[in-house]
Amino acid sequence: MLLFMAVAALVWGSAGVAQADHLSGNGVEAMGPNCAEPLCGKIKNSSSSDDDLWIINNWPPETASGAFLRPGETSSKYFKDTDGVYIPTGCKGVRDWAPDWDGGYWYKFSNLFSETVRFDC
Repeated sequence: MLLFMAVAALVWGSAGVAQADHLSGNGVEAMGPNCAEPLCGKIKNSSSSDDDLWIINNWPPETASGAFLRPGETSSKYFKDTDGVYIPTGCKGVRDWAPDWDGGYWYKFSNLFSETVRFDC
């Protein structure tokens, strides 16, 4: 299912989240699998999401293992440390306290990231 994985140029955003930067060529270094719980990246797909979220356990996406996170599930069901999520074109990732994620991009997050995202298409 990695056919649609075009990696966007990224810059660090708030709360340790790399957000898509449509103009910059800045890259982000991989965090790797080295995290110490509870400081491991994790994400929850809101129970009110429209569909599954595609998550990965490493960065960059081309070298990672992935899983589909169903509405209501938390990434720790599949991975100790989750490093990114893909939001498809035409959809958005709605977050409670931060700007929404636009569709068509990968979003990388740090080991400090832990939040619920509602997938809206």
